[in-house]
Amino acid sequence: MLYFGAATIRAGDSDLTFDDVFNPSEVQRELFNRLAGYSSREQMDSLNEAEQHMADWIETYHRIVGTDTQRDSPQ
Repeated sequence: MLYFGAATIRAGDSDLTFDDVFNPSEVQRELFNRLAGYSSREQMDSLNEAEQHMADWIETYHRIVGTDTQRDSPQ
């Protein structure tokens, strides 16, 4: 009738146990979904940071090459 129990997840080398929760499989599913969402956001942030770094590098390259081209061109 009353579906109470423990939900356990592994975090690194440790186990996290949530005792006496209602519907432990649902609690465990929710924890895994939130962990996956966090991981996904972390990967997207890392990708966005790498893209911004590359864009900055290309902008700097074009600024340097443009400056050199203007210096080398006859007037």
